[in-house]
Amino acid sequence: MNKFRFALILAACVSLRALGAVTVTAELSADETSVGTPVQMRISVEGTTNVVIPDNLGVEGLESRLTGRQTLVQITNGRMTTSGVYTYTIIPMREGNYEIPPLEINADGHKETTRAQKLLVQAGTAPGPRPAPAMPLPPGSPGRKQKPAAAQGEQVYVEMIVPKTSIYVGEVVPVEIRVYFRGDIGVRRLQDEPQVSGEGFTVQKSAPPSQSEETIGDSIYRVVSFKTSIAAVKSGEMELPVATMKAILSFPTNAPAGMQSIFDQFFGGQGMADDREVDLKSKPKSIRVKALPAEGRPADFSGAVGDFDIAASADPTKVAAGDPMTLKIVVSGRGNFDAMGNPKLLDTTGWKVYPPTSRFEKSDAIGYGGTKNFEMPMVALQPQKSTPVAEFSFFNPDKEKYFSIKTQPVAIEAEADQSAQPAVAAAPADAVKPSPTPAPDPAGSWLSHPTARSWQPLAKWPGFWIANAAAALLLIGIAIVLSIRRARQGPAGHRAAQVRERDRIVRELGNDRLPDDAFYAKALESLAVQARLTGDHGPFELVRSLEARGRNVSDLHVVLARADELKFSGGGNAATRLDAEERRRIVRAILEVCR
Repeated sequence: MNKFRFALILAACVSLRALGAVTVTAELSADETSVGTPVQMRISVEGTTNVVIPDNLGVEGLESRLTGRQTLVQITNGRMTTSGVYTYTIIPMREGNYEIPPLEINADGHKETTRAQKLLVQAGTAPGPRPAPAMPLPPGSPGRKQKPAAAQGEQVYVEMIVPKTSIYVGEVVPVEIRVYFRGDIGVRRLQDEPQVSGEGFTVQKSAPPSQSEETIGDSIYRVVSFKTSIAAVKSGEMELPVATMKAILSFPTNAPAGMQSIFDQFFGGQGMADDREVDLKSKPKSIRVKALPAEGRPADFSGAVGDFDIAASADPTKVAAGDPMTLKIVVSGRGNFDAMGNPKLLDTTGWKVYPPTSRFEKSDAIGYGGTKNFEMPMVALQPQKSTPVAEFSFFNPDKEKYFSIKTQPVAIEAEADQSAQPAVAAAPADAVKPSPTPAPDPAGSWLSHPTARSWQPLAKWPGFWIANAAAALLLIGIAIVLSIRRARQGPAGHRAAQVRERDRIVRELGNDRLPDDAFYAKALESLAVQARLTGDHGPFELVRSLEARGRNVSDLHVVLARADELKFSGGGNAATRLDAEERRRIVRAILEVCR
């Protein structure tokens, strides 16, 4: 039994080792060459980049040097893997049949061995000594000439690709951050993802990177690409966010004077390299950010910017009295799903609707496209044959226009919830019984025992008048209360309540300790209440109507623009701080509107 257990444990260890094993392969760029004509041998190590590898092959008659180290990032079915590629350059010094023995490589703490390689070298001319051309070196290399900044930019640089030159506030724009490495630059380590920051923008988390090659001029570049998205939270001429990354790079260098081998002379000093940590940064760019137009803005616009479709379904489609039904509304498309509010139900008569829940399912790596699912529980208060219609409004930045889209009614069968109706309790007829007849007085009728009584009229009793006066006062009080309640519930009372609410909000604007974001929010709220009083569909239409009548509404436009900024930034990006005079000017503008 102990031997059997030991065998099982050994097999499990071997299986686990195989699952996490590092694979090493080696291949020559050519099996035949001539004296003086270099070839390359590439060694690929998959599964790790923690590798210790010999500096040369150690074969007599072959001058060899490790000249390249690359870290490759590959995405397969959404899974990212890293591997290292190590390149030896081999210069044959004389002809013959050579066997490159297996190389022992320490990969992630484990020893791995490559297969032997055969190389046939035919007659040719060995390279003679020649002066090495001067090559620029990375900044700060000890004992070497300082590298010009322009040349450094050609070797390694970061570029942010933005598909538009102008965007709208709240518009989500997919961007691509590309990091270029010239082919002779080895990448020892690269930061997992770029850091993107810039005032006035929100930035989504980057998707896993992909890698490709591009030929730019006469050079081949390896390109690591990261995809993400940005959105502006305020309007104006803005500086795009800057992408920064840290990397450890291997730069080719020259050997010190008098110590150049034939290998270094042949390659002009490219056989040596300096490993340095560098900070990469994209160049600043400007972009124009336009404010969302006030013209045509729907009253129920909640901040969705993009291109969307809407659909609805119900589950279940047939319910008994009192049973809940879920109205499912699906908004799909591309845009800023984070700023999207709930769709609006146009007519809920005969329904009791509960607060909705929502979830987002992205269709791409950065969440630019996807589907937002809203679920609204409902209970029918009267028999229903169809669900309410849901409406959703958004701004399409490509068409520069607002759109309101609606769902189709969903056919259902819902019985009325009787528990929500007023209940009238009626006793059955057979349950009504006459009161028992009182037993006769055994002593005879009370008339047979008369007592001395005062038979004064009720009008002469003081208690009679007191009771009637109290009842009259009670009835008058009830009448007054009912009339006040009817007045408050009527149009005049409702308007008076809104005026009181507006005045209360305006008074709160005078608080100098109110934070800027709260000040703007209350300013917008006061305009919204005033819009209801004037019959306008929201604060934006109120400002438009005032402007059409020749009123100066520049301060009110500031309030509306800041409201959009707060909506799309979540309050996280602070605008320019307001001073006391600016606050007073905005309050005066709101007071003039409220007169």
